[in-house]
Amino acid sequence: MRIFLGAGFQPAEHLLEVARAADGHGFDGLALPDHLASPAVVDTDYPGTADGSVPWKIDVTPWPEPLVALSAVAACTRLELMTHVYILPLHHPLFVAKSVGTLGSLFPGRFHFGVGVGWMAEEFALVGEEFRTRGRRTDEAIEILRTVWTRKPASYNGRRYAFDPIDMAPTPPVPPSILVGGHSDAAYARAARLGDGYIAMPATLAQYRDEILPRVRAALAEHGRSLEGFHVNAILSEPADVAALAELAALGVASVQVHPFDRQAAMEAPLDEKVAAIGAFARDVLEPFRAQV
Repeated sequence: MRIFLGAGFQPAEHLLEVARAADGHGFDGLALPDHLASPAVVDTDYPGTADGSVPWKIDVTPWPEPLVALSAVAACTRLELMTHVYILPLHHPLFVAKSVGTLGSLFPGRFHFGVGVGWMAEEFALVGEEFRTRGRRTDEAIEILRTVWTRKPASYNGRRYAFDPIDMAPTPPVPPSILVGGHSDAAYARAARLGDGYIAMPATLAQYRDEILPRVRAALAEHGRSLEGFHVNAILSEPADVAALAELAALGVASVQVHPFDRQAAMEAPLDEKVAAIGAFARDVLEPFRAQV
């Protein structure tokens, strides 16, 4: 089971040093989230809090563009890369195919494209994209990515997107894996039907054991698939200690995103404190976990 550092909310000037520290301390990868912009007024309920409030300060939270930032991380480390998650229906799929295909060509086999449908209606309004149909557009976008990365020439004829035969280069020698995020029935079905894996929102170990992984297995079974070769990425909402990581590995989880420092520290702590926290996590959790398994 691979361990990814959750590196969201970093000031841009800290990100590469944080990535180098994770690489030097034996982490397997680094993950970044995605938001285009945060409107000053958000009426849409955020699905990750009990009261629907947005859990970050809109005017001070950094959101580096993940594909740009992960390219820089890849160039200065040996880490695998992950978006957690990229809001796919916010973008035209051909632009996404070009950007991700280029990243996959520069760093073959290192990028895991975690995608989701998004939750903030106001963000879709910013770019003139319809919020209501984002799920259907996501399905077609995933199909388009696979088509453009593997066929020459490539064409597509869907309900939302269509184009005559094209050639897009560069073509990644290893098509980036596509991991589908979300907690709705539609998200589980989309991951099982179209994905190389599934990305969960933060949850407890008990929720992974008793709810999330059984739902993933059931969705996969409906499509004649199993967890074998299917990449499940987990984030714990409780401390990620050695015992918790060992149980997730035994449950069939392929990777876990961990956070040696919280969101507030990511935004505000001095760089040396974050580097020290990465080292402490490696010493206290990562190294004992690997010695155990």
